[in-house]
Amino acid sequence: MNKIEMPYEIDKDGMVGGVHYHDGQILAFSFSENICYIQLRHLGGSTVELQLTELHKWGIDFWDWAIIDTIYIWKIKTLVPELKIWNNLYRELNKPDDVKKVAAAVIKKFPESFLIHIDCSYGGNMAAVCNHITFYEALESKGAE
Repeated sequence: MNKIEMPYEIDKDGMVGGVHYHDGQILAFSFSENICYIQLRHLGGSTVELQLTELHKWGIDFWDWAIIDTIYIWKIKTLVPELKIWNNLYRELNKPDDVKKVAAAVIKKFPESFLIHIDCSYGGNMAAVCNHITFYEALESKGAE
């Protein structure tokens, strides 16, 4: 399947716009080395692929037939350890103070990286720290007519 890179915007709250992902169903999810691929089908039928590269950390809780509601992206250096969003990344830590300590270390170690949070209306959520985030639109191949 051929694909083209899709430009996207990030508003002042970190919400991603310009890409048709809302109410998209996750079709495929995979890892290869330090790359994460998420493929989804939008209600209109188009297929979008989200690619996260140079992953440093991820926390994933997707269920079967997950439906994406909202995607947020923030530059790590703009965040503070007290944000609850870090809890989605560090699920294994039970104490809020532990999450804050780890988040502070991530902010210090990866200030130029991004935190992406995928919130689902059904089927869980995901958060990851990575260096690059790219959206692609799948191009339908046309057969000979």
